[in-house]
Amino acid sequence: DDAAFVDRYGNNCFDTPACSDDKFRDLSSDEACCKCKGGHQRATPFVYDVKPALLVTNEVFGRPVPRSAIRYSVDETCELQKYGLA
Repeated sequence: DDAAFVDRYGNNCFDTPACSDDKFRDLSSDEACCKCKGGHQRATPFVYDVKPALLVTNEVFGRPVPRSAIRYSVDETCELQKYGLA
């Protein structure tokens, strides 16, 4: 989805009730929203900015750059926890 998209009622791609080619602020849901066959069709390229917490620990803190979402989640089929990465 295009994070800049809102329809004339203030709905983003997740909340917009229907797909449309009506443009608001030069962007329609058909162009901006994945569920309307628009949006970004490929993953946003990123690097993972990783920094150790302290030099004497194995803990690592990191986040994707650029940060392309407010939150990230996984579904029940994700195996990250199996590898200690959740």
